[in-house]
Amino acid sequence: MALTGAWNAEFIDEQYRQWKSDPSKVSRDWQFFFQGFELASARESEVVLVCDEDQVSRQSQVEALTHRHRDLGHLLACLDPLAACPTDHPLLNPAAFNLTDDDLEREFYTQLFPGKNLVVL
Repeated sequence: MALTGAWNAEFIDEQYRQWKSDPSKVSRDWQFFFQGFELASARESEVVLVCDEDQVSRQSQVEALTHRHRDLGHLLACLDPLAACPTDHPLLNPAAFNLTDDDLEREFYTQLFPGKNLVVL
């Protein structure tokens, strides 16, 4: 690929036309250049959605609930052996995160358990 003609549009167009008709008519450098050119202009395959907006929102809420339990889970700890143990706290209620009872049976992604990507709440 000669530097003197590298930026000359007419020269490049002529090299490209020759390459399209017969790749062996141009130097090996130009062959590689035009192969990359064709690759870059190739159409990409369609993107397939793995999940919808609702699933993403629910996953986000589950992660927020998980972090809330890490921060405030001690509020549900049974520390007084003479008193009844707390069973619910408004800050730790799944409803505070727009999660329903049906969501408690659904699988969500996690990074907490090695080797197991999906777990049920």
